[in-house]
Amino acid sequence: ISQIKGLHETYKPILPLSKEEETYLAKAYTSIYYNSSPEEVAFNLIKKTSLMENSDYANFMMSSAMFECKQYNQALIYINKAISKNENNSRYKVFKAKILCEMQKYKEAVKYIEQNEQSISVFLKVDFLVLKQKALAELSSNDNDKKFYMAYSTFIKGDYYQTLYETKNILNFTKNNYKTMTLKGMTHLALGDVKNAENEFLASYKINKKFPNTIMGLGDIQFRAKNYAEAYRYYKKLFKSELKNEAILKGYIALEKMGSEPKKLAKLYRFLQFYDIMFYGRM
Repeated sequence: ISQIKGLHETYKPILPLSKEEETYLAKAYTSIYYNSSPEEVAFNLIKKTSLMENSDYANFMMSSAMFECKQYNQALIYINKAISKNENNSRYKVFKAKILCEMQKYKEAVKYIEQNEQSISVFLKVDFLVLKQKALAELSSNDNDKKFYMAYSTFIKGDYYQTLYETKNILNFTKNNYKTMTLKGMTHLALGDVKNAENEFLASYKINKKFPNTIMGLGDIQFRAKNYAEAYRYYKKLFKSELKNEAILKGYIALEKMGSEPKKLAKLYRFLQFYDIMFYGRM
């Protein structure tokens, strides 16, 4: 049920459309993306005054048409209108971030993504976070930092072998890059190579003992070894960090495995009720 609700919030317009309107907008979508005629769609859609005034999805279609015409300022105006009518639609938010990146408004894009990433549906979380890495890479003046953000983007998309290649390449030039060591460790762990993952996390931890992803990685290593108390100790350090959602979820599971007292479990469970446990977003 929760997945169906999530899909509705991700894709479904808030304003119910008539069959005629649904058909019209479906044809508009086809024209934009399959018939290469976004100009025609925009020209005709703007005449649908009532539909444009009331429908979030119609404004999204207009934004899409403007985007394909490379009229990014207009695309931003219409996606903002769509979002104002339907604030829970993750698809619209991801598209706005895409527009901001295309406009090279990278600082604004990062700020917008960080403000909204906890509310983005699990079904579009990857797309949203990849856009964040793209913006961060564009904002960076350091070539190795750019490479790190692009490698992180590769990791988020689940291409782990390519991530290993990219992180090894970065570390060939900057051996003490703790962020890249940690990313490499996360990649090894995702591939089931626990020993190499632990080595990378420990090497990174020696350089910087406060980097949240390193602490999370060390907690994950302990959890896999069934050292739940030690895993919880690492997770607890992150309860007030930017990774608090993932840390509290994993901390709760570790406490359950330890057979902890009900009061401690209940405290964490109250928080988890407001967190989408389908996605452990690490940023």
